[in-house]
Amino acid sequence: PWATFARRFGEIREIGPGRRDREQPYLQSISAAETLFYRALLARAFFDTPNGPQEFAYLPDDLLPLLKRSPKSPDFGATIRRLESSDSVESLGRPASPKERAHPLPPCDRLLDDATTLLAALRMGWQTPQHSENWRHPVAILTDLLSTARLITDTTPQAELVKSFLEMPRRAALSMLAGAWQESESFNELRQIPGLVCEGEWTNSPLITRHSLLNLLATIPHNQWWSLPAFIRAVKENNPDFQRPAGDYDSWFIRRAGSETYLRGFEHWDEVDGALIRYLITGPLFWLGMTDLASAEDGGLATAFRIKSNVEGQMSDFRPSTFDEKGKLTVTSDGKITVTRL
Repeated sequence: PWATFARRFGEIREIGPGRRDREQPYLQSISAAETLFYRALLARAFFDTPNGPQEFAYLPDDLLPLLKRSPKSPDFGATIRRLESSDSVESLGRPASPKERAHPLPPCDRLLDDATTLLAALRMGWQTPQHSENWRHPVAILTDLLSTARLITDTTPQAELVKSFLEMPRRAALSMLAGAWQESESFNELRQIPGLVCEGEWTNSPLITRHSLLNLLATIPHNQWWSLPAFIRAVKENNPDFQRPAGDYDSWFIRRAGSETYLRGFEHWDEVDGALIRYLITGPLFWLGMTDLASAEDGGLATAFRIKSNVEGQMSDFRPSTFDEKGKLTVTSDGKITVTRL
């Protein structure tokens, strides 16, 4: 893609014919890309891709017969064909260091408890307790997830679907939510990142972005602790435009909460795109039982993760529920009901 090429080898100044004739920029190029362009060794054009038209840098066809490969030079075509035919794909990043995985976070499927509480609140018409200390998941995100799973329409629970959901074993219920999340076009992780505010009428493609990241995560060995910062850096280096059509970093209006400065341009990749990767791994994937997390310091931010399920396919190897559902329920004569929290 042209955006990736330009970041590595420099931009080409946008100059019209008149200015080009006057200033003769080809005599003083500002980048390697511009040098190649004015020597007719490089071209740029839009080509169709599965995500729509995208601009690419390419070698003109009439130059290809003139490019003679030395017998000692590597056969890149053979290398690519070998990689394409290989079943193994190199994982991005590296295994977590002992320090990064020093403090594992206890696994938890509390998402089901909060989802059930929210369904009950909506059914009773109660105001949602958004700031309750017993809620581990933001109510707005829970609402989006239940809507994605078609358990609610707007804020109205769908009785038959909710009944089936509540009757499921915890493992099956979590798997159902995970499947709905994976294929959702409306659950928009980018607009859920804490501390970021998205403004304007621009749109992104959460489903395509989610699948792109899940495919990258699928190359990581299961049940092995992996460095989260290293994975994010590797994505930035190898596949930075995973959510940006044609490498466009200027048309989305995103800012930090409390700031009026928009995070536009590739220089803000870590604050937006990198933050999205962190959020997806430590948020939805963790809540849905697909990853474990660990931190370098007790109570600190996650610095390592471990894939616990087949993130690129069906949820066939979810871990069993970590809670015992056989606790006692006590009802007293004054109508007080006591239930052990799972």
